[in-house]
Amino acid sequence: MMSNALWSILSAAPGGGSGTSAPASAPAGEAVTGPAGVEQWFASPVILALLAVGLCVLVVWIVRRAARPSKLLLRRAPGRPNHLTVIHVIIPLVLWLLVTDGVMRLAGKKDGVPADPRAELIGHLVSQAIWLAAALIAAARSFRGGLRRGLGLSPRRWLWDGLRALLGYLAVLPPCLGLFLLFSHIVPLEHQHEHAMLEHLRTQSAPWKAVIVLSAVVLAPLAEEVFFRGLVQSMLRRYLRSPWAAILIAAAAFTAIHYPYVHTMPTLFVLAVALGYNYERTGRLLAPILIHAIFNAVNILVLVVG
Repeated sequence: MMSNALWSILSAAPGGGSGTSAPASAPAGEAVTGPAGVEQWFASPVILALLAVGLCVLVVWIVRRAARPSKLLLRRAPGRPNHLTVIHVIIPLVLWLLVTDGVMRLAGKKDGVPADPRAELIGHLVSQAIWLAAALIAAARSFRGGLRRGLGLSPRRWLWDGLRALLGYLAVLPPCLGLFLLFSHIVPLEHQHEHAMLEHLRTQSAPWKAVIVLSAVVLAPLAEEVFFRGLVQSMLRRYLRSPWAAILIAAAAFTAIHYPYVHTMPTLFVLAVALGYNYERTGRLLAPILIHAIFNAVNILVLVVG
């Protein structure tokens, strides 16, 4: 849900939006912003180690895909027969937006600052849960194979998908951090914001911190992956008959929902492309969900714990 810089990324999830325009995703990774945030990232021994390993994984992946381009081109991507329409996508999204707006009103939010931060935290969880439930209902009614074999929400190859998620995270980390570094220096500081939830992580008691982590690391990846990869990407693939076109357009939609945190949007787009590619390669949502969860969890650890 990184938004303001990290909240959007970390959040990259439903119901967690930050506070200005659109209700960006849930608490997810945009914590410290600007050059200071960059320094914190690259001063972390853990991140430096992950970057070194990630560069090796990325190079190996590029070499393997160059040797077998059919996998990169997704010529044998698993089919996901469905009759998804724009209505199936719009209804869960509108529900989420309406609930998020209601939550902000109930929390007494004024000028982007909630009078009751704890009500806002609970509201984020509720809006994320509703978004996830609505997306699952739409998928259950639209995929020929149901949620498991149709949508691909199946743990049947959990060990392989878990390993793929770990390698996928490591491979996408170097380009994501490179773009974060670049745009943190290109975008003026006045346009780089920090999400209020990150402040809550520093100031709230342990139980409320757990609520934020639950939102960012569990509900955000679940809701956003079911919606953007499961519904949006699958619908686009059926209409356009092109896995890569579906991946790129769904990634653009995923990125747009995190506006106005512009300096993290290129990073989010690359992350979303990796998530979409893994979904097309496997036909299962477990790997994208785990990549997303790892991404958000590491963001929280680095930007909040230090």
